[in-house]
Amino acid sequence: MYLKAIVHEIVESGTAAFLPSADAATNGKTPADERRRIERTAYSKAIVYCMGNVETLHQNGLIVDISKSGMGIYTGYPLRPGSTIRFDAVKEGIDYKTGIVRNAILIKNNMYRAGIEFA
Repeated sequence: MYLKAIVHEIVESGTAAFLPSADAATNGKTPADERRRIERTAYSKAIVYCMGNVETLHQNGLIVDISKSGMGIYTGYPLRPGSTIRFDAVKEGIDYKTGIVRNAILIKNNMYRAGIEFA
């Protein structure tokens, strides 16, 4: 419930205050958009994931965007870039069950936004 409340607050106030902003000089793209090989689309779904081989440490998150090669999530857990997470199916047509954390930033209090590349 805490995660839902924080995500709701972020969505209501607009994520632009917490995430890198885009400007006209970059055609509305953020630095992450420029690096991304496949464009992500907005998507909203709760997710439960676990870290590496630790079956007992489950964390909750919210998928906020997705592509065939990765997803962006909000989570209350400070994920480390390079770490591996495992999860159940995230969307029809995307069969990956593991991902590598490529980036993670603190966006507000105990809320992080992480970029996950499917592996």
